[in-house]
Parts: sequence; structure tokens; C-alpha cells
Amino acid sequence: MIPKGTAYKTTTVSRFKNKANVEEYLNKFNIKDILWKESDPKESYLIFKKVDENNNNAYYKIEIPFIQKDVKGVLEFHEERAYAYLWHIFKAMMNQTDIGMAIEEVFLPNLVIDKAPDGHPITVKDKANELRAKNGLPQLELR
Repeated sequence: MIPKGTAYKTTTVSRFKNKANVEEYLNKFNIKDILWKESDPKESYLIFKKVDENNNNAYYKIEIPFIQKDVKGVLEFHEERAYAYLWHIFKAMMNQTDIGMAIEEVFLPNLVIDKAPDGHPITVKDKANELRAKNGLPQLELR
């Protein structure tokens, strides 16, 4: 997908810097268990574990946008732009905690509730879209 707008189109910030920004923000909430799955740009995501006051674990999956760029007529993964989008989407979501929302509320669509036969995590959003498809409804485009 090539975004219609120009946001982050010419960014030179590396994916490593944007990943470090995400991890630093999560660390502020005492979230240390973070896993990046990046073997396929079309199916890349991060998972983090949040432990509540009763020592219960909750896992959240955040998809890394698959953003492409046109290089002399050939579409290529635009890594820097994808991770810039990820960081800014993530930061906007986390800023909701400043107005009193709990992380659990902010990331509810991203809550991992099951595992697919191939091992991929299934989120609340995935299940909702599955049910919507069965009922002929459009998919939710939540990050």
C-alpha cells in the first residue's frame, strides 16, 4: 500500500530508532516483555505483555503498516516510512493514557485472545472482522 498523503515520505529515521522509541514508551509503563516479528514485511508486528496488579498476563499485538514505495516502476517495502507510521500511531494511542484511559482500554482491539493453527496471534479485532465477514459487514480498519 502506498499512502495517499506525504507524511513521513522522505523520512531518514531508521526502523531501529522508531523501534527504540516504542520500547522506551512501553518501558515507562513497566512493560519489558516486547517481541518484534519482522520476517515478512506484509505480516510484521510487535507483541507486548502487560502484567496487571493481580499478576495476570495480557498480550497485545500491534501490526506494522505495510507501506510501499515506487522505485523506478517497481514497488518495494518502504521500511523507514512504515516504522515512522508505527511509532506515530503508537504514540497517539499511548497519549490517551494522559487523559485517564488505561492501556487495556486503549489497546482493546489489539488484545490477543487466541492463536491460529499456524501460531499467529488472533486479536479481538481479528475475531470481530471474522464475525463481520460472516454477516456481510465491512472490515474494521483498526491499527
